[in-house]
Amino acid sequence: MTKFIRNTSIFFIITLLVINIFQIIQPYSWGNPRYPLKIKYLENSQKGYNTFFFGSSRILRHIDPFIFDELTSTHISSYNLGSGATFNPEAYFLLEKFIHRSEKIDQGYIIIELQTIYYLENNNAQNKRVKYYLNPREYWFLVNTILENNKKSNLENIQAISEYTILFLEKTFGIGVMNDIVKIIFDDTDFDMYGDKSLGFIALEADSPDRISRNQKFLETPGSLVNRKEEIQNVYQKNKNSIYSNTHLKRIEYLISLAKDKGYHLIFLLPPKLTHKSYSSLLPLFSEINDKNRIDLANPDLFPELYLVEYSFDIGHFNKEGTRLYTSLLASKFNELFR
Repeated sequence: MTKFIRNTSIFFIITLLVINIFQIIQPYSWGNPRYPLKIKYLENSQKGYNTFFFGSSRILRHIDPFIFDELTSTHISSYNLGSGATFNPEAYFLLEKFIHRSEKIDQGYIIIELQTIYYLENNNAQNKRVKYYLNPREYWFLVNTILENNKKSNLENIQAISEYTILFLEKTFGIGVMNDIVKIIFDDTDFDMYGDKSLGFIALEADSPDRISRNQKFLETPGSLVNRKEEIQNVYQKNKNSIYSNTHLKRIEYLISLAKDKGYHLIFLLPPKLTHKSYSSLLPLFSEINDKNRIDLANPDLFPELYLVEYSFDIGHFNKEGTRLYTSLLASKFNELFR
């Protein structure tokens, strides 16, 4: 019996080591659909980009580097590294890895979407994607940030921690990970990785015509955007002194310092058209970031045009015309930072 237990333990340990080694030798971003190929493109490019955009579809679909470069200083050469459903802490994980692997440059810029911490939904595909970045550091960052979240109920916070803990243990012990890696390696989904002019930006209309029904449904209920705008205005007026997550702020300050050491000026962008609950958490945090490291394009009173139906694809995203407007406003605010 003792021999059986010993042999079983040895087999378990060896299996666990093999699974974890297999995870380690994968590209650090293996679980993200678009991002790894964008990085590969950059590594093979001779253009010499010095400005990068990080975040979810609100970066991928909304910021056109071609327009941004035209409206900023002549030495700006930007690339959109946004990828759909890239929420925090995944976005921070990718950014940190990117900075660590960057060669030190004279002067560069990184603009990252300021987001709340992602609370897992009943979405198996999305939850599996969490595993690839869920190392001990990210796990503890999640736990501490969730515990500091006073915008969610205790039950919601406990449930979120429980769900992340299960995924963290599955990742650590390799449960389902090998299967996930194999599926991703052999995934033949036909993504347009590089977008218009190979700059990483991909408009919603251009990427997937089947989303047009989503646009049509939105246009049938334009009042939803009006309601969202009013809710956001209310948050801006009443939520300026709310409590923020100290753990989240420390991560932001660390990323700013890390980027600076590599020659990058890191800017946190507060995007428009999120839910009012998101701004309830983000506005107090945003106000604590150094003025030179933040841009606010969400305030409906300052940027009412960003909440117009004519510039919207759906309640949370811009159409092509909206993207041009949004990128132009971002370039203008960027220029103001460095006058």
